[in-house]
Amino acid sequence: SAAIDQLSYGGGDRRRLMILASGNLRDEITAADYPDRNDLAEAESPAQAWNALVVGACTDKATITHPDFDGWTAVAPVGDLSPSSRTSGIWDRQWSICPDVVFEGGNFAHDGVNPASAIDDLQLLTTHYRPNLRLLDSFGDTSAAAALTANLVAGIMAARPELWPETLRGLVVHSAEWTPAMRAH
Repeated sequence: SAAIDQLSYGGGDRRRLMILASGNLRDEITAADYPDRNDLAEAESPAQAWNALVVGACTDKATITHPDFDGWTAVAPVGDLSPSSRTSGIWDRQWSICPDVVFEGGNFAHDGVNPASAIDDLQLLTTHYRPNLRLLDSFGDTSAAAALTANLVAGIMAARPELWPETLRGLVVHSAEWTPAMRAH
């Protein structure tokens, strides 16, 4: 994280905005453990960096239409933390609050018996890295959320290239709003 802070601060013409994913849960995700496990799984290094923009995942995806998943339900309610996203809920208060912002990262579904799964209905759509095999693929979690954040920042940078990286970070963080589901926590 110190290296990220140094690279982000830079100085002179070397300033830059680093966008980091807060990290994903590594083991099986179960509906019964959501969202307590997310709060107990600390954001992964280097997400404790002070000068980077750390991104977690939330979701507005809860509709399952594929017939193979009839009877399955979404783990996270609309507008809440994505089931895979980590937080800094257990960090001492002297450390930064992570993530700084959340963007869409998809959801997981469960059948009430087995561990939750990332199904296409609840994920984001992107281009496949090998278009000769197939054109599109699904993805999600904090990496997808970080990519959406980078897209937003790139759009602001293109429109306002004179803005400092610190200003861009501030614009993103201070324009974020809590959803009703998040406020309920």
